[in-house]
Order: sequence, then C-alpha cells, then structure tokens
Amino acid sequence: MEISVSSLVLGITRRCNMRCDHCMRGDAQDVDIDYKVIDAVLDQVDNIGQITLTGGEPTLNLPAIKYLVEGLKSREKTIGSFYIKTNGAKLTLELAITLMELYALCNGSEYEPGVSACGLEISHDQFHWGSNEIHPVFKALKFFLDSNENKIEDPRFQSVILEGRAADLGIGQRSPEEVAPFYVEDYGDSINVDTMYIGETGDVVSLCDISYNRFEEQKQGNILETPLLEIVQTHSNHEEKEEAA
Repeated sequence: MEISVSSLVLGITRRCNMRCDHCMRGDAQDVDIDYKVIDAVLDQVDNIGQITLTGGEPTLNLPAIKYLVEGLKSREKTIGSFYIKTNGAKLTLELAITLMELYALCNGSEYEPGVSACGLEISHDQFHWGSNEIHPVFKALKFFLDSNENKIEDPRFQSVILEGRAADLGIGQRSPEEVAPFYVEDYGDSINVDTMYIGETGDVVSLCDISYNRFEEQKQGNILETPLLEIVQTHSNHEEKEEAA
C-alpha cells in the first residue's frame, strides 16, 4: 500500500548551540539522526507533501541534510516543499548550496502551486541572542525568510508552549497538545497521513510540538523496528470513525 504524508517532521539532531528558556524540546542531547532512519523514511514513504527538518538546531547536522538530498536523488524522488527554522548561527555557504539542491527536488502540490511553501526561517525573539553575519547568498534565495514577524513581545509569553524547558521554568501560556491517533485518509490502495514526526532514533509520533522526554514516553512506534504502515494502521483514527458510525 502506498503511503503519503502531508506534513513530515524529521528530527535531524538533538544538539543545540543555545539554551533558550522557551525551548519545548527540553535540554539538548548529543544525538544525531541515524542515517538508517533517513533510508527507512525514503523507502517507506512514497509521497511527502512538506518535510520540516527540525532539532535541536538542524543546521548543526549539515551532513544529514546532504544525505537526505542524495537519498532523494538516488531514488529519483521529489517532495512538495521543505521548511527549516534556525537560530541563524550556522548559515554557511555549504548549507546554502545543499538547500538549493533540496529546493530543486521540490515540486509543490495541487494545493500549493510551485514551491512557494519552502522556507528557511531565522528565529527573531527575546529568547535568541542574535546570529552571525548572514552570508549574502542566503538573502538571494527565494525561500530565505529573514523577518521579525515571529517576534514574541508579550511578557506573559502567550505563544510559548508549556512543554520541555518552558514547563520546567513555568513560563508560557499555551497548553501542549496530547498525542492522538494519526489522522489518516484511506483510499483503498493508498493512505494519506496528515502529520507525522519521526525522531533521530526512528521513534514515530503524531504531533511535532513535543518534548524529548514525552516523545520517548508516548511514541507510537519506531520505523527501524516496525514497518511504518503497521505503525500508522495500529495508531490511526479509523477505530474512532467506526465507533462514531
């Protein structure tokens, strides 16, 4: 059966060069993605709408991003679009070249003509203390987002999720989402999963705004141990639909 994922979030690294109070992940860990996880994702997911490369600070693991690009090329696969949010401290020319290669593998979707959904965004808020000088190449990229639109100004941190370090420090106002069954649309010979987060060790969960600790406690499977189709079918919304009927 063919598997499509509208929004695939892939944990590239748990390392980070900052220690922000509002971090929903929690304390950084010396963990990078296992390349076997990337291979498993590319072999088992037939269609990817948008892939979000996350962390930690994703730009600290450029080799993994390059491995992903080469994996897509070798399998002659494309994606709809990509998104990366970074603190901006590691914007190197090599990163720019790698992301341009990834951009060339994006084909958009019927809902998002072209690849306008692609983005490399720098965090601008009171929790980040600035970034190194931005290489001029980045400013010329169509998908480079350098704005202050996401600046957090409310002193009560209303947009900060009470998860990870933010919860430990008692800041933030937004309650974290609960892990729920995967939202799946079944077309008989194929399925489409709405959102899926696959972490550095292959653990799989149905939401992306979650701390490392809760991820490990409430994971719904591991792609290196169980076929992704089986994970999704075991933890899907189908049972809820049947009960409602």
